[in-house]
Amino acid sequence: MKTKKTMILWDWSEAHGVHNVLAVEHPPQRKYPQQFSDGACWYDWEEQKRSTLAVIFGQMLAHGFTSPAAMVEALKQFAVVEDCGPWAQDVIDGIRAWGSYDA
Repeated sequence: MKTKKTMILWDWSEAHGVHNVLAVEHPPQRKYPQQFSDGACWYDWEEQKRSTLAVIFGQMLAHGFTSPAAMVEALKQFAVVEDCGPWAQDVIDGIRAWGSYDA
């Protein structure tokens, strides 16, 4: 999947933090139940403040994950994006290396 055609969907709640993350191609072929989205769906995708998927992941970090496992599950979705895969996998490897998550 190419970055410029990627839309990241997710849910957030006080109890569960960021969860249910899904990377889909924009425009999506079906309606998804997630509450939030960012990426190719926004008109300012090419502008500085939303110029990379790393910025979107940073937004998720600011909202919070409830566990390292939830963060790794989100990163696995980012890793399917063509030019995002290497850094997403590096972060997953870092989490595993420090013993915070083992799967």
